[in-house]
Amino acid sequence: MVSLQDVQKQNHLTLEELGKAVTSMMINPNSKYEITIRDSKRIADWVEGYREFDF
Repeated sequence: MVSLQDVQKQNHLTLEELGKAVTSMMINPNSKYEITIRDSKRIADWVEGYREFDF
């Protein structure tokens, strides 16, 4: 499990961007705000596309 805060720091995301990523991919963190490693990689891929196309 990976902390959402670690994912945010690793991908240089604002809280708003992290929120968009989590809600758009329907990721549900557990009670400790942790997600799976697979979901962390999905967010990293999302960030790459988000920044490339500059929505």
